[in-house]
Amino acid sequence: MENLTKIEFSEQIRMNITTENLPSNFENEIVENYETISIRCNLKSMDDINEWVKEFGNSTNTKWNVRKSCPSGKRFVCWKNFVCQHSSFIKVPAINNKKGISKNAECPASIMVKIKLNTTRMRKEDDFLRRGLTGIVTIIPFHKHSLTSAEILRFLPAEDCREQFEDYFGDGMRPAEAAKYHKGILEMKSDFQLSDLANSRINPLLRTIEYWYEKWRLLHLGSRNGPNMIEEG
Repeated sequence: MENLTKIEFSEQIRMNITTENLPSNFENEIVENYETISIRCNLKSMDDINEWVKEFGNSTNTKWNVRKSCPSGKRFVCWKNFVCQHSSFIKVPAINNKKGISKNAECPASIMVKIKLNTTRMRKEDDFLRRGLTGIVTIIPFHKHSLTSAEILRFLPAEDCREQFEDYFGDGMRPAEAAKYHKGILEMKSDFQLSDLANSRINPLLRTIEYWYEKWRLLHLGSRNGPNMIEEG
């Protein structure tokens, strides 16, 4: 964390974090909002940590990958460290990437989440513990890439709308038809923005839809060539 704060932040894009884009399923209080952001919240388990970070990613159009975690400790119930999906963690340098557009922007943004032990002694030292805010979230909010460009939004995970597309398949739509129908639904929403069409989280790429369709078809109709194949209507 200390090394990251020494980066020339004026060259980075800072996330604008307010209570409005923090996970609504949890109680949150922003304690510090400068070069690092410190938040106390009512987290109790590793599952809570995962849910908090996922919901935070959804509300800020970001995706966070686990770098390190610890399931237990002397002063903490558990902790988990996340980095932006455009960090250099487990990636080849962008200049060496031969497989298409690189995710490696060497982004320094990160999230550290710790859950403190809620003991009598620690409650005497920490007012937040007495209020049940056992979680400590520390965010390095500076990214080395746009948060709103089409190129970045296409890298967001699409799994959240997979069930919706499976409903389309169940209604008889094939991938291209489902993609067109879904786009129409997005465009009819009152809060629709043109950038929504580039956001893979809510408008997945056709190749993603085709992959989901093949998985759905295999489950519900059987193999295209196998004995369990059911003819499509």
